[in-house]
Amino acid sequence: MQDVARVCAVLALTWSVFAAAAKRMPANIRATGGAQTELVSQLLVVALLLGVVAAVVQSMVLTMRLASAAVDLTNGYPGTSTLRYGFGTAGLWSLLLLCAACVVSAASTGDRRLWTCQLWSAILLACWACLLTPEFRASPAGGFERTGNTLLLPVALSAALALAVWSEKRIGRCRVPRIDPGPPDSGCLSGAASSGLTVSATIIAAAVALLGCYHLAVPVAAIPGGFRAGALIIMGSLATTAVACFLLLRRGWSDSLCDTAMGLTSLGFGALATAAVPAEPASLAERYPMMFNAMIIGLAFATGMWAHLAFDWQPQSNGASAEGIRVSAPRARRFAFLSAALALVLGAAMAVWPRWPGIAAMDDSLGRVAAGSAGNLFLLLVLLWSSRRVHRLTFQILTVLSVISAAGFLTIRMLPFTPQFG
Repeated sequence: MQDVARVCAVLALTWSVFAAAAKRMPANIRATGGAQTELVSQLLVVALLLGVVAAVVQSMVLTMRLASAAVDLTNGYPGTSTLRYGFGTAGLWSLLLLCAACVVSAASTGDRRLWTCQLWSAILLACWACLLTPEFRASPAGGFERTGNTLLLPVALSAALALAVWSEKRIGRCRVPRIDPGPPDSGCLSGAASSGLTVSATIIAAAVALLGCYHLAVPVAAIPGGFRAGALIIMGSLATTAVACFLLLRRGWSDSLCDTAMGLTSLGFGALATAAVPAEPASLAERYPMMFNAMIIGLAFATGMWAHLAFDWQPQSNGASAEGIRVSAPRARRFAFLSAALALVLGAAMAVWPRWPGIAAMDDSLGRVAAGSAGNLFLLLVLLWSSRRVHRLTFQILTVLSVISAAGFLTIRMLPFTPQFG
């Protein structure tokens, strides 16, 4: 399979170079305009077909590697089947050649759709390189422990998306006339982003969000800096992806891309708050309530921010507001509600954590009770303020549930001390 992908990538790059050379052939030796255009089009079609074959083969291998890595992470120990289907460093060469073919074709034609192909080639290359590193290593006790290499994947995806958004705006403009006219959204006729890049950015941003949720739920300490460094890396990836999505929205509106960017923003606030959790204790059973508390504070801040923006984005009474304002105000209210609801779910999990089966940590120290009470109080104040801003019954219901969650947190922590009160 790797030989097939490598040969197809080499041929795709070769025909792309031939097409670029034929397009820039000197006037005294080139054919008539129609014949030249037909020749270039045929060369590009052949290069595209060969590139698709190489990309499909490598995507299949990469999908199997991803499935194997997911199974290993679920089991908690590495498997031995990752090299049976040709996954290795040799696959990087075919992906590098594929990226080069996309760059040559996009630069010679000025078609923005080829820059979207270049983005996905870069994504395949980045994922392939990240998954070459092992997810586990041998521990001194004789078992296996996770490495911090899984953090490379969201970093690579966010960096590739940010670079694609920047290059599509700076380099992807039409400097060469198109060979054949296409739909208005497929060419480089204006500064608007292509629809293919918008859809691709939505998919990549959703993948970064899922990876961020996983690393926040299962923190990694096997890197220099411990848990805090891992949380900061995830926050940086989420923030970079969200900024890239918002910049792309300025050049072309997309409801799904806007929802994904706003979700990444809320999740980024939670990741930033978890970076403030102390490095000790290292036991996850004792760290999870502290992480829940930090996420509650981060999501409460996101709730207040979206509620404030929903109030500021309300249409004016004279009806002169723009379409983007009318669309964004209800969307901001929706994300304020979602952030608050997720914070309440985490608050309920933190409240009943000592009563979960298999959990020996009581989480009833004076510092933890004070920190948990402060987190619940901050969420309650934010919900009270948001209720006055947006004037929605749903926020009033969330406020009542916040009071119940805070009461449950204190009650469960006080149960071990009830015999002392007679």
